[in-house]
Amino acid sequence: MDTDLAGFLRARLDEDDALARACAGDSHWTDDAIAVLAPQLAIEPRLHIARHDPARVMDDVAAKRRMLDSHYSHRGVCPTCFDQRNRPMLRERWPCETARLIALPYADHPDYQEEWRPK
Repeated sequence: MDTDLAGFLRARLDEDDALARACAGDSHWTDDAIAVLAPQLAIEPRLHIARHDPARVMDDVAAKRRMLDSHYSHRGVCPTCFDQRNRPMLRERWPCETARLIALPYADHPDYQEEWRPK
């Protein structure tokens, strides 16, 4: 399982990045389109759209990739999740809590495994 979660995450982050790049510069969110959506959404549509701006998504993907790169399996434990005396922390066997949390937004993906869910 130690590479399965990492591979799953890398694939999802690649998909998010590709979609954001494909949408970068896309300005199809006109005031008319937002007015049609407004009654269907529980929040102000412009706020939702701004939070999912392609540039912001690409920054989010880059940050998650860096986190994932620093949390990986080394002999069954995450070397990043050691205490300062280089002793493994009991709950940080691979996949560590950080990797599990990065994966959680993708829990609805068909390849997500319930055993990855944070404990």
